Amino acid sequence: LYTDIENTTDNSFYDKFSVRDQIAVPMRHLHDHPTHTQALQAQSSDLFGMLKFLNAVLNDMDFLIDDTLAKANQVQELQLSSIVPSILPVGRRQEQERLEQALKLLKTTSIFASHSIGLLASLCANKA
Repeated sequence: LYTDIENTTDNSFYDKFSVRDQIAVPMRHLHDHPTHTQALQAQSSDLFGMLKFLNAVLNDMDFLIDDTLAKANQVQELQLSSIVPSILPVGRRQEQERLEQALKLLKTTSIFASHSIGLLASLCANKA
């Protein structure tokens, strides 16, 4: 299911991260249960499917970390630019709205990145 999201035509590029995040969170917690771990190990016999899945997890993680860092830089720039207040109240309001929007996006991408890292960590954990 995680990799099937890639092939949908009605989702935009960013929508897939929301859907995959909703898959990754329970998957990460299920990985702590032996039955689920055994099922995942059995599924790993499909080498192509498993490589496709791990590739998607790694690519998502890489993109989300990079995007989070870029958004953090953007927030920092907006915060620094707000030190010099705009003369017009309309300009101040627009700057504040841009900063609030940038903070929301930063929060979202950092949550997705954290969940993606957590999923990879749980998959790499030795449960033996």
